[in-house]
Amino acid sequence: MHSAQIAEWILSLVTTPERAAATVGDLMENASSQGRFWFGVLRTAVSLLWREFADDSVHTMGLAFRGLLVQISVGIGMVLLFAVVSGFLAGLLSPIVESSWHPTNAADGPHPWVHAIGMMMGTAIVVFTSFQAGCWMARRAPGRELVPVMGYTILGFVIAVTGLIWDRQESLSQFILGLVPGFAWIPTVAGAVWIRKKQTSR
Repeated sequence: MHSAQIAEWILSLVTTPERAAATVGDLMENASSQGRFWFGVLRTAVSLLWREFADDSVHTMGLAFRGLLVQISVGIGMVLLFAVVSGFLAGLLSPIVESSWHPTNAADGPHPWVHAIGMMMGTAIVVFTSFQAGCWMARRAPGRELVPVMGYTILGFVIAVTGLIWDRQESLSQFILGLVPGFAWIPTVAGAVWIRKKQTSR
């Protein structure tokens, strides 16, 4: 029963709750094993999502591109805000930082704490802006909230491939690792799912 509820929730992200329940019922009757059942659920979800995307791919890709611009714009604003705040805090905390700084290591680069805080802030900015991009695209695609996220993912893949071709010195492993922050698709999907659930619960 628990598996059926999870499967219905997954399918309800790309179709109506009634159709999701009926589809899960059919899959449970026809699947000979748990593995085939979940394969059927995922295949059905991807198929429905792709069909929605193919029906209006030009508009969807345009929406995905604007979502990417929204993410970049919000990210630039957050970086500027972070720069102002960090500059202010650096002035306040400079006596503490300087007292813990070893002159022999000064040539090695920024203080380890500065680097760690910068990494954490960078990750937070990527997650937040990706989530906001997912929300923004979902609000403009009522009833098909996750479809623009597929376009957004395709766009991110094209950008990553273009970067790999442009910079041939980059290794394949670096390219694959670069896809994760480049796509940031998990918070983007989360934003779209959040908006869909808000709209369907009304």
